[in-house]
Amino acid sequence: MRIFLTKSYSHFNKKPAEDLTKEMMMTLEKYVPQFIIKIMYLQRNSIIYMIQFQFFFSVSIIFNLIGRTFDTLYYKIPFF
Repeated sequence: MRIFLTKSYSHFNKKPAEDLTKEMMMTLEKYVPQFIIKIMYLQRNSIIYMIQFQFFFSVSIIFNLIGRTFDTLYYKIPFF
């Protein structure tokens, strides 16, 4: 889990962005348990998100076709 900052200086405390990133990561490691960070990292890099996206996309197509078929049969509307 990395926080992307530009190489410019911060407007608030005039520190380089790399130092701010290190401070944020140290704060994150201090207050968030390590296993939660590992779970977040594994979820971000897993293939589950692609499978989940394909599943919901196919479900939406199926419901779309069911609705169009219902409109065609009930209201006598052309399919396309």
